[in-house]
Amino acid sequence: QVKTLPNGTVLELFSAGSLGLALNRPLVTLRLWERKGYIPRAPYRLKSIIVKGVKKPGWRMYSKAIIEATVASFESRGLIDVPRIDWNRHHDLSIELMETWKTIHDQETN
Repeated sequence: QVKTLPNGTVLELFSAGSLGLALNRPLVTLRLWERKGYIPRAPYRLKSIIVKGVKKPGWRMYSKAIIEATVASFESRGLIDVPRIDWNRHHDLSIELMETWKTIHDQETN
């Protein structure tokens, strides 16, 4: 998905499924991690749609830079191929992702 931001920047965005593939995790796991606050909320979303009278939220979307930075953070801790992550032992990862995603998002949108 290509999106033109209000500042005129054209940005290629990828779905949460793409982030899941990059991290070797199913989409349901990413949704859980986001809901529990282990990873930040998706910095971009497609517009909401109405299906049969019910408003559905837009898809979670991530820039290439955010996906690459996230993979690097997981790889540096050896967490890409680990079947389960004990987030109590890796709370610093959540903080790192929040700070990194914010920095990247600010750069992309300013």
